[in-house]
Parts: sequence; C-alpha cells; structure tokens
Amino acid sequence: MVKERGAMFDHSHFFGFQKKLIAGSALVAISSTQSAFAVEDDLQTIFDNLVDTPTSTVTVPDDALDDINDSYWSIIGNMSSATIVLELAGNEDDNVFGLFDQADPTNQLTLFSGGASIGESASVSITSVMGGYEFSVGGDSAIFASEKFGYFLTGPGFINPTDPVQPVSPVTFFSDTSLNTDDSFDHMMAYQGEGESIMGGSMVWDEDTYALAWEDLLAQNHPEYENEPDFNDFVVLVKDVRPMAIPEPRTYLLLATTLGIAAALRRTPKRAPLRSSKK
Repeated sequence: MVKERGAMFDHSHFFGFQKKLIAGSALVAISSTQSAFAVEDDLQTIFDNLVDTPTSTVTVPDDALDDINDSYWSIIGNMSSATIVLELAGNEDDNVFGLFDQADPTNQLTLFSGGASIGESASVSITSVMGGYEFSVGGDSAIFASEKFGYFLTGPGFINPTDPVQPVSPVTFFSDTSLNTDDSFDHMMAYQGEGESIMGGSMVWDEDTYALAWEDLLAQNHPEYENEPDFNDFVVLVKDVRPMAIPEPRTYLLLATTLGIAAALRRTPKRAPLRSSKK
C-alpha cells in the first residue's frame, strides 16, 4: 500500500478542524526553571476539539481501556490506517511512531517518522506469507510472527529544563507497559470511539477506531508525570483495529487446569457396564 498524506479525509473540512484545534492549543512557558515544558490543552479538550459537536462523549480518563487490554492489537480484515490528530510536544521533530512484533519488539515497522504533520495518514496492509504475516506501509514492510502487534513511539524521552537541546539517546515506549523498562510506566492510553463525526465530517470515530494518546517523556524527567500524566504529547487515530487482551496468570491457570482435566478424562478407561445376575 502507498503511504498517503492527508488522503484520509477532505482537506476543506480538515482545515476548519485544524483551526479550531490550534486556536485552543497555544503553548505557555510555566517557569524559568521549567521553560522546556509547556502548558498544553489537556486530553479531554483535544477530544472535544476533535469532534464536530461542542463536546465529545468520550470521557478522559474514565473511558480509557485497561492497560492489560491495549497492549496488543490485530487488524480487522487486511487493511488499517492511522492519522495524526495532534503532536504538540517539543519532541515532535524526533518522534517516530509505528508497529512492533509481539514475538520480537525489536522487529518494527515505522508509520510516521520525525516531522510528520497533523492530518498525515498512513495505510497499513497485512498479508499471510510463509513464516508469518507481512505488514506493509508505503514501500516498507516487515514480517511479524503472528497477526498480533503492538504500537511504539520512539523519541528523545528526556528534556533537560536548563538545556532543552542537550543530545540524548533515543527511548522507545511500547503499548505493552511491561516492555517500558526505562521507567516501568504506561505511556499510552487507548480510547474507543462512540460513533461521533470528527474532523469536520471527514471521519467517524466509531467502535473500530481508537485514539491512542501518548506521553513521550520518561517518568523521572517529567515534573508532573508521577502524579498526573497528561498523555497529550502525541495523539493518533487508528482505524479498523481491535485490541487483543493479554490473559491474566489466573486465566492461564484455569486454562491449564481445564486442559489437564480433559486429558485425564480421555486417559481414564471406560468401565464395562454392570450386569445383573439372574437368580
């Protein structure tokens, strides 16, 4: 599939949405010692600006999927798409967003690289091939072990308030929180749509469309993350996907026990029917 720039919707509608969004998204420095950080619209305001009604029916944070339910995903059919809603963070020129293989998190496919703009979209296709499933976007592709995949966001992960341009090693955050070993924090929240018209009528935020809201800074380097992360640094809509819940340990135990009982029953020899003796 060919990577599309803005082909997901009618630009004449989108520009009206963009003006609405930007009008309420001015950045304001909060202090001289934290000049690298900015006061941005909170996630609820972003959602309210996204929909074509005064406010969204999706409520932050109450409607977010549980962490265990947004780690891995699958595509409905053989095609999915992603559209950038908002990227106001200071790391917007460095952030890279894409998919990763559940079996090997280092096996990745980039959807958006640094410098991608609001409204940019990418179409992803999936094809069954020998040895797994091929995920393709534009001229790039990667073969994953299964249909299950996660989302990742790679960026600097750190802003030094006294030296915002200080070079740092890139940090990758995963939708699977257990892979975020740099700080052990959940960096992505997923919100399922409820059928609202969005972006000036160019899209519908339906039940198969999710808003993925990211926090792109390491917890220890974000002055307010541990108390109340904002998840408004990078927001992207993913369409025609469904989350794949990770079974909890007790679910595995129950499954193993059930299979064990079934196996034992199969191994138990059948008894011959009792015969009544005639006197």
